[in-house]
Amino acid sequence: MEHIQQEYKEEQDLDMRLVQRALQDLQEEADTKKQKREDIRREQKIYHQYLTQRREEENAQEKELDRLLEEEKAKKLAEKDKQLKLEKEARKQLLNEVMCTRKLQVQEKLQRKAKEQEERALEQEHISKGLKELNREEKENFARRSDLAREYQQQLQMQISHQQQSREAEKEEERREVEAGMAADKICQEKIQELLRTHPVLLRNVHPMRRACPMQLPP
Repeated sequence: MEHIQQEYKEEQDLDMRLVQRALQDLQEEADTKKQKREDIRREQKIYHQYLTQRREEENAQEKELDRLLEEEKAKKLAEKDKQLKLEKEARKQLLNEVMCTRKLQVQEKLQRKAKEQEERALEQEHISKGLKELNREEKENFARRSDLAREYQQQLQMQISHQQQSREAEKEEERREVEAGMAADKICQEKIQELLRTHPVLLRNVHPMRRACPMQLPP
């Protein structure tokens, strides 16, 4: 009986150990599965973090690219505005120089006419003085005065005729000058337009007559 009981006990112990081993294996298998699930969740979390970081980096790159494009666009616009401003200043300077030259020409012509009028006035004054002197001499000697008067009248008529011819010639010269000035203005305007189309920059070589006047014309 003792031997049987001993064998039974040993079988019970063996069964108990087998059960414990099976439970331990089950626990280890459960722990392994749990660890795998945790590893998978951790890997998924890391992957999601990577995707999030990647999207943030891509968004940052897109924003930086947009910023660079805006800067380049602003730079192009600034360069275009600068070029337009330079062209506008060149046209303005060229127009001022042309108008200034024309103004100097008109002033010179007016001064020349004023001088001619002054000379004619002095000549008329000399004639008047001559007539007065002639009248005085006529009172002294009627016969001599008559001869001198006729002679002087002839000279005066010749002088008047000469003056009329001179004035006609001056008028014709003035007409030709006006026509030449208008033709020169037309050619100048055509050159200005051609210059603005081919060289839209500030002029460097300026005629000495143009330097003599202000760049801004009076209103």
